[in-house]
Amino acid sequence: MRLFRQGAMSACALLLFAVSGQALALQNFTGRVMKVELTYMPGRVQFTLDQGNTACPAGKTLIWQNSNVENNKVVYAALVTALAGGHQIKFYINDDDGACMGQFIYLVPA
Repeated sequence: MRLFRQGAMSACALLLFAVSGQALALQNFTGRVMKVELTYMPGRVQFTLDQGNTACPAGKTLIWQNSNVENNKVVYAALVTALAGGHQIKFYINDDDGACMGQFIYLVPA
């Protein structure tokens, strides 16, 4: 009976491991928008901040790309607003993502 119970628990653990997705950690940093590149709109938005982290240091090109073009347009508008108004952006990337591809982006109140 004990061997059956251990086998069943092992099978359940293996099943849970198999169906669980990849766990991703996020990093974030906050800074002022230095420039917004228009070249790749509306498919994606590229911009730089005056702050960063190890993976995406200050001044490195950051990318926001969403399959929903309307989402890209909204993020572009928010970045231009932050640039013109001197507001800060909080930018989230996957842990140590050297491509600096955004996962979440926020306007930070002054």
